[in-house]
Amino acid sequence: MLMKTTYRTVLEEGVVSATPSEIWHVLTDPVAMVTVDDHPVDVVEPSGDPRVAGSRWIEVHEPSCGNDRVRVRVARSEDDTHQVLQLWQRGICMTIDRRLEHITADSTRVVVTTSYRPALAGRPGQQVLPWLLLAIGVMPKLAADSDDAWFDRLGEAARPKTERA
Repeated sequence: MLMKTTYRTVLEEGVVSATPSEIWHVLTDPVAMVTVDDHPVDVVEPSGDPRVAGSRWIEVHEPSCGNDRVRVRVARSEDDTHQVLQLWQRGICMTIDRRLEHITADSTRVVVTTSYRPALAGRPGQQVLPWLLLAIGVMPKLAADSDDAWFDRLGEAARPKTERA
C-alpha cells in the first residue's frame, strides 16, 4: 500500500484481487461500504441510485461517534472507473475521490484521495476542534490508514460469494 499525506489530503493506493466491476458494485453500495470502512453506521434516507451522480443518503454514527448524522452526496460517477463522494460532518466537508485501474484479469489498482475543507456541518459548537485539527494539518494524518486492511476488506467484499467459501 502507498500512503501519502499533505496538509489537507490523504492519498492511499493499493491493489485489490478483484475486477473493477466487482469492486464497483461494492463502492456504489453504501451498506456494503459500512463493512469495508469498518465503522458502524446506519444508512438512512437514501435518495436516488448510489451509482449515479446527485444521489444522496445519510450515515448515522453510533453513540461513541456522537450519533453524528453525516450527509453524503455522489458528486461524480463513471461506471467501473471513478467515483467522487462529498461528506459533511462536524465542521468538515470531506471529498473522497476513488479511482479504479484494471491491471490484470483479477486485480485492480484502487487509488483513494480524501481531501478536507472547513464547512458549517454539524451542530453549533462541533466545528471548533475539527477546524483546529485541519488548520494545523493534523486532520489527514488522523484519518489515514496505516496498513492494507481497508483494501483487504474491499477485496473480500468484492469477491463473489463462491470464491469466499
